[in-house]
Amino acid sequence: MTSFWFIPLVIGAAGWIAALISLELDQWRALQKLLGNHFFREIQPDTARAILSTIAAATISATSIVYSLSLLIRNLAATSLGPRLVQDLRQDRLTRLTLGMQLAVFTYSLTILYYVGTFIETRTISIGLAILLVIVALSFLVVFVNHITDQVSVDHIVARVAGNLQDALQSHLKEDKSIAGLALPAPKPARGAIIFADAEGYVSSISYEAIVDAADDSIRVIEMLVQPGDFVIKRKPLARIDCEEMPDGFAGLVRDAVILGSARTYFQDLPARFRLLVEIALRALSPGVNDVFTAVACANHLAASLALLDGRDLTPAIRWNEKRDVMLVPQPMHFEEVVGSVINPLRQAGKEVFVMNEALLRTLGDLAAASIKPGLREIYEHHAHLVAESALMTDLQDEERSIIHGLLRRVEERGAEGKKIERELKSRRAARQS
Repeated sequence: MTSFWFIPLVIGAAGWIAALISLELDQWRALQKLLGNHFFREIQPDTARAILSTIAAATISATSIVYSLSLLIRNLAATSLGPRLVQDLRQDRLTRLTLGMQLAVFTYSLTILYYVGTFIETRTISIGLAILLVIVALSFLVVFVNHITDQVSVDHIVARVAGNLQDALQSHLKEDKSIAGLALPAPKPARGAIIFADAEGYVSSISYEAIVDAADDSIRVIEMLVQPGDFVIKRKPLARIDCEEMPDGFAGLVRDAVILGSARTYFQDLPARFRLLVEIALRALSPGVNDVFTAVACANHLAASLALLDGRDLTPAIRWNEKRDVMLVPQPMHFEEVVGSVINPLRQAGKEVFVMNEALLRTLGDLAAASIKPGLREIYEHHAHLVAESALMTDLQDEERSIIHGLLRRVEERGAEGKKIERELKSRRAARQS
């Protein structure tokens, strides 16, 4: 769930349910005989009220502290690093769990307090569980405060965003690997009727399975013309099918499956996660911030993510219903486009910053050396030449120019090393086959 309050409210409701269960256990005579009167003793109403009132007041105060600190961190991050970072920070699991635990203890104590002095007797189990929950909630609060102090660090925020990006890429690669073993037929282009959008907004997500399931028997191929992250205007083509006449109701089902929103989200939009790191780097390179080393850290983490992809596209997997022989072909997102969307903005924003140009050339050299695919090396060398040309057009000292030339040669040499490794691997494979 992407809602900030969903998990805290569910845990808070669990506290209310736990209160009802503990009250029932307090009235269970068989349990009283099992535990004995020494442990299973009745608590006086005034004592129970004092304990529960203290716990309820403390936990609701802790809830306000947790919420205020999380808002403060979001505000600082949005001001210094970028407003779109708020969407990433609001998904912090520890913050939501800490809020949930405070709400659970509060609802638990308030529910027990409601029944104190009524026809239900309050005993050791309900009060003891309240004290135990307070200890757990305080432990969460201590860990949360330590977590918040780490989140104030810019390096920690950049590493967190990069970690979320790599986790999303790992999930994408795992999905591709699971489908790679399937014997899918070759996708055919759809050259029939087109489905147009009837509203505007960013494509938040696309329910590919729902589109395939809703396809008529006359449809064999559905070609998507948009992808998550695209901005759609009215009358923009959304999809194309392989028959000339549109089946009744199918266009409306496709429009409903393409979820539009007011902003880009990270659910299916992997390029948006790349752009978040790029945005942090661009703000760091702006004259108002002038934090070059944050931009360098973003470039390093982006290079690590590109190395993880290793030339594989971000195109979603083809959906194919074998029983009904219906295939959905998503809009492609090629690796070369991803590299361009990452390197080009950093090159343009940092062309007059020597430290940034040096960092970009070093990372491109590392990427060229790490890849054994000739097409990837050509992409990295191409962007290295563009970075070097942009840097050499600025006013540099002779020593700085020689450093740029040396780093460019290093990228080319690293590419040559990759070619050498590729030849060695081919020769080993040939020797194994023979």
